[in-house]
Amino acid sequence: RCPRHTSSGYDDTNGFSSKCEECPYGYESVSTDGGSMQVCSMPDNTEPTSIYDRMCFCYKNPIVNGKSEDCEVYNDYGKSTTDASAGVQFSFLVCPEPCPRYTSSKYDSSDGFGSKCGECPFGDEAVPSSGSGALRVCSMPPNTEPTPLLERQCYCHGNPILNDKAHNCGQYNDYAVGGNTGSHAGVLFSFMVCTKECTEHTSSPYDATSGFTDKCGECPNGSEFVSEGGGAMKVCSLPENSAPVSVFSRVCYCHGAPKVN
Repeated sequence: RCPRHTSSGYDDTNGFSSKCEECPYGYESVSTDGGSMQVCSMPDNTEPTSIYDRMCFCYKNPIVNGKSEDCEVYNDYGKSTTDASAGVQFSFLVCPEPCPRYTSSKYDSSDGFGSKCGECPFGDEAVPSSGSGALRVCSMPPNTEPTPLLERQCYCHGNPILNDKAHNCGQYNDYAVGGNTGSHAGVLFSFMVCTKECTEHTSSPYDATSGFTDKCGECPNGSEFVSEGGGAMKVCSLPENSAPVSVFSRVCYCHGAPKVN
């Protein structure tokens, strides 16, 4: 869930200069006068991480958050007398935010009460319905936990029938008197997007016409052999930074009596 990024080490031959070029997401300055401190940047929608874990360059006595820092504490060389000796080795975790929330802007008397679907961060979609009305909701990105439709509503007009039940838009429209016209059918949304900790991948079933051939072509991250002699076993590969999963859950091809582990 939280990959760690660590700079390469120093040795006598490569000096003690900046490690910032090794930052996986770029780097940025966090200091003002007195010197310079640079740290590795973090990608969007991640948990905060200490700048001291992400430091890649520290020179002299920079002012950071209103406080003077002594770079000798952090420099791997011990003294940042020149840029060439101001490097700092970094090691930090990148953890995604558990569940960011997306909320539409509010209405005011000047902008009316029209659809909010244009503000949906991942697009919007119509909810299949019958009856006299229509419902649109914000879409969800792939590999996320289900979120209730009511939290994702951005447009509700009339009384659409959903799952054989009338959906009274008057309960949700911000105009409050029913959403009887498109210009009064907007709904403010506020919903969370939680990434699934584990994504399940399942091959298609066999039938009498397709035979019982290799399923490895359906592996989402490719496949690999895990056997020696006596036959052959091939399994679906796992992406980087994922938890271990039994090879026997990932088998896509097995021939003869292969030796595994």
